[in-house]
Amino acid sequence: TSGETLNMLLSANLTGNIISGMLMDITQRKFTEKALKDNEEKYRTLFEANPNHTILVSSDGVILDANSSAARFSGLSTDELIGKNFSDLGIFSEDNLSFAGEKFSRALEGETLKPFQYRLINKNGEYSWIETQLVPIKKDGMINSILIIDTDITDRKNATDRLKSSLNEKKILIK
Repeated sequence: TSGETLNMLLSANLTGNIISGMLMDITQRKFTEKALKDNEEKYRTLFEANPNHTILVSSDGVILDANSSAARFSGLSTDELIGKNFSDLGIFSEDNLSFAGEKFSRALEGETLKPFQYRLINKNGEYSWIETQLVPIKKDGMINSILIIDTDITDRKNATDRLKSSLNEKKILIK
């Protein structure tokens, strides 16, 4: 039957020779392999289709995977990003590097952090406002990596600043 190992020993006597063999039903294994392949394809598609900069970083800060959005922001290819230490990318100012490092350390300790905002330096050397969410990834009950999801909020932040400035101007005119 499907999914069960069949231990059949076949014997035949052909001119004094014995032929033996063993049959094993591998139907379930093939279904499992296909399901695993399908899941890997879904994961890769979701990871790549995400418009946010998405980076998987090991507990020691080494980039394990990055999507194309992160690569475009940094100006490096995905292959160039993988294996680099996150702090060596040149996308942090000195202040923001220590701020991000402190948040990363807290996430590694298992603390649930709310999304936070700071500025990163994009491939053109310009500052971009980023909202970051850190998602600890566990393996065997231990946090071994962090999924970093960065949303570029520069346009939203600039629009908010313009509204605040306009409101302040109106307050001054009213006075």
